[in-house]
Amino acid sequence: MAIASLLARIGTSDPVEIRADMAALINGFDISRFGRATPRFDPEQLRQINSKVLAEMPFPKIKDRIEDSHMTAELWDVVKGNINQLDDVSDWINVCHGAIAPVISDAAVISAAMGCLPDDDLTTDSWGQWAKAVMEITGLKGKAVFMPMRQALTGRDKGPDMAALLPLIDRERIMPRLNGETA
Repeated sequence: MAIASLLARIGTSDPVEIRADMAALINGFDISRFGRATPRFDPEQLRQINSKVLAEMPFPKIKDRIEDSHMTAELWDVVKGNINQLDDVSDWINVCHGAIAPVISDAAVISAAMGCLPDDDLTTDSWGQWAKAVMEITGLKGKAVFMPMRQALTGRDKGPDMAALLPLIDRERIMPRLNGETA
């Protein structure tokens, strides 16, 4: 749909509109809108369009295209806004259920995080409570706490909202990652 959406507008002055299906795309197609100049293809534009298509796609439409038993509707809803192509999903499945190399950028923050990881089941509220406890211990605030914790748990600087992602990470991987171990 990303390619079709781009091709339906490339060579026109109209913005690319992402459509859910070909019927909607065909209904909005107007050949008289095309100019005489040679259209210019921009791969970066296609990447951005594909990312938007995926972010709007409901889980039932992609579930058969992802061959991993760990892929759930909940995980899809958390990560779909952070992928550029469908293959990127495997990176986030790996963050939640596979072995990744953590990044330990602030040992003091991670040490505090290890000491106050919630014992109960991790929920979407756990991230905020955990980060607040780390802030109280370290005296740091905001990004100075969130970033080192994100890096240790995901090995990345960016990604989905950690409040939503944390409950999806296998609990047995959290402490080893905080210890700097690949887990």
